[in-house]
Amino acid sequence: MNRKRRNYVPGRYYDIRLVLMYVCLLAFYIGLNCIISMTLHTPVIAEWIEVRPGFWNLSNEIKGLLSLRTSLCFFELNFGCLIAALLCGGKEETEGNPIFWWVFFFFGLPVIVNFVSDLWIWITYTLGMILSGWLIGKKTGFVLPIGKEIWTNFKEEINGLVVVSRKLGRLHFRGNSAIIIIVAALLIPLAFAIYYYAGSF
Repeated sequence: MNRKRRNYVPGRYYDIRLVLMYVCLLAFYIGLNCIISMTLHTPVIAEWIEVRPGFWNLSNEIKGLLSLRTSLCFFELNFGCLIAALLCGGKEETEGNPIFWWVFFFFGLPVIVNFVSDLWIWITYTLGMILSGWLIGKKTGFVLPIGKEIWTNFKEEINGLVVVSRKLGRLHFRGNSAIIIIVAALLIPLAFAIYYYAGSF
């Protein structure tokens, strides 16, 4: 008697983690901009002025302001990657799951917060991300619930991490050594941001 082979389908959890992630990080990024705005007396939202035909600069020119926003953007980008990896690990990449595309567009948030001056772009982007994040949570769901399982899964994913590169070949990080790369990706741009921030006084 032939029995049909059944593939194991893990239980899925329907929540709004993507919406919470977006809203919390948006508030965090804007909070950093507010600190810069209050101390350096610059606009919270980036404002660009045409200094000469075809050349634009941030308004209220302060030495290192553009470098500060760029460093902050890289820090926020890497920080967002880490949070996304925690909440949407490898097990989420199932067939027909649109989380990959949501996370891909989510990486545009630091760029918009630091460099886009048009509020309509902010509003349209935010509404699109919140609505699509809510739909993914309600329609598709997630493999792991929010809790200790997420942190456990992250540690398992990072242990013995193997990265395949076209130029460098197959890179193998033994044990939890990949955490060094993650920490460096966060601290280096943050250090540059602090440097340019302190140098602006």
